Amino acid sequence: MKKNLLFIFIIVLTSCKSNFTDITENRLFGTYHMNEIRDLTTAHLTYRKDYVVDRFTDLGTVCTPQYKLNMKYDTLSRYHIIINGTINFKKGKKRYTTKDIKSVTLSSISVWKLSKPRRNWKLTKDSIISPQNCPIPYDSLLAIKDVYLFVNKNLIVDIKKDAVVNCSYPITRLYKLY
Repeated sequence: MKKNLLFIFIIVLTSCKSNFTDITENRLFGTYHMNEIRDLTTAHLTYRKDYVVDRFTDLGTVCTPQYKLNMKYDTLSRYHIIINGTINFKKGKKRYTTKDIKSVTLSSISVWKLSKPRRNWKLTKDSIISPQNCPIPYDSLLAIKDVYLFVNKNLIVDIKKDAVVNCSYPITRLYKLY
């Protein structure tokens, strides 16, 4: 009888631990190689062309896919999600193009509540604030992460080495939820 109770206790404990690990294991942040980034369904993508540095147009261009995030959440509070990360290139190039993109890194997420009282949450891999303590549901944060990675995977870049630091180029994206 004791063995059966111990066995049941161990099964319950491991199942709770695996659920808890899945929630606490931070699947938001990290470096994602191009083949790990899933493609989202879209009929066609349109692109917006920007210069890497507006005043120095010869440093290169970045064409960004215009993918619309169709997500509504708490329309009265008006949340803005700001995601920071980098595009990582292969080493040893003088000019980086789309085929040189090796991976995309997601380093931080800032959640801003724009209604009164205004608040913000900054999430990183090592932050004290857990994604579960953020007002945006964790599944929604994962969906926004997927859009961020998809858009950065489909960039069309032509950047001189002078605009790239340590073979990476910083990217910040804003998503509005209202």
